[in-house]
Amino acid sequence: MNRLFDVAIIGGGPAGSAAGSLLAKMGRTVVILEKEKFPRFRVGESMLPRSLDILERIGVKEKIDQAGFIVKYGGEIVSACGDKTVRYYFRNGRKAKRQTAYQVLRSKFDDILLEHARETGCEVRQETRVDTVEFSEDAATLIQGDRTRVRAKYIVDCSGRNNLIGNRYGLKQPISNLKKYSVFAYYENVDRLDGEEGTLTRMIRAKDLWIWMIPLSGGLTSIGIVMDLEKFQ
Repeated sequence: MNRLFDVAIIGGGPAGSAAGSLLAKMGRTVVILEKEKFPRFRVGESMLPRSLDILERIGVKEKIDQAGFIVKYGGEIVSACGDKTVRYYFRNGRKAKRQTAYQVLRSKFDDILLEHARETGCEVRQETRVDTVEFSEDAATLIQGDRTRVRAKYIVDCSGRNNLIGNRYGLKQPISNLKKYSVFAYYENVDRLDGEEGTLTRMIRAKDLWIWMIPLSGGLTSIGIVMDLEKFQ
């Protein structure tokens, strides 16, 4: 019979890595099952100051501090015609505990977090897809085809948009008027301002869509556009 873990975590992204690190620090036996091989590409690079509290709690903040990411001081909203701009700096927030965050390259950021979970005591299995889950009175069994069977007392589903448990049991409740579509890419040598202003996340607002521009280390800029799916089609 396979080893019985205290907790099996589906997905090795930031949520799975953070949950695994916390549980391992509390003495639980944890396995993280990640379907991809890290490092891998992801968008979602712009952090908020409160997220640094989590990094500190799981013991990885020092590694993130030393990873060479851009220190982010806030954000700005710009009208599509360019004649109106509102800038917000974290230090001006009410009772601001932290005055900065980070703009992270997710391939590097996620890899650091997953490796930290391993160092904290989690068993990490990359390129291990979970196809389905079966429950019994004393445990759950996570299954990949006919090969991988992992047993655990508890499951934490951090599979993100794949939403394995939610789809398995019909728990997803889509918001009918929120059918959005996004197109994005990384660009090199995009002009940016000097100093703190050059670290801000920029959101460009149009009538029926919006665009993000996020400065990243290594001269990269993440740019994406979000619109209604119907409009895109």
